[in-house]
Amino acid sequence: MKYGFPSWVSPNDRKLFQAAVNEMKFDLVVAKDGSGNFTTIGATVVAAPNSSTTRQCRFAIHIKAGAYFENVEVIKKKINLIWVGDGIGKTVVKASRNVVDGWTTFKSATVGVFHSNLSSH
Repeated sequence: MKYGFPSWVSPNDRKLFQAAVNEMKFDLVVAKDGSGNFTTIGATVVAAPNSSTTRQCRFAIHIKAGAYFENVEVIKKKINLIWVGDGIGKTVVKASRNVVDGWTTFKSATVGVFHSNLSSH
């Protein structure tokens, strides 16, 4: 651990993760009230470029305060995404898939990342 982060987190990523929301520059914004680029998190995933190599190897998405009721699936080609919310209790992502209703445990995740090689930059 270095500065509270695992050793595989790069210095650039540490700075990005420690920045205040108002200090960050975002590539896309999700807002329930329509003030952003999209109103759903899933739409930002679709809009994000495949194999992103933008700013410090991360494609930054701001999820503004609100309750987002959706299952989000991130496919293999959508790499280097970072989502930043407005804080605990302000930005909430939830869903209701479950095994009883016929979903597998894996497909019932609120956020599912489908990737075979999660590498750091």
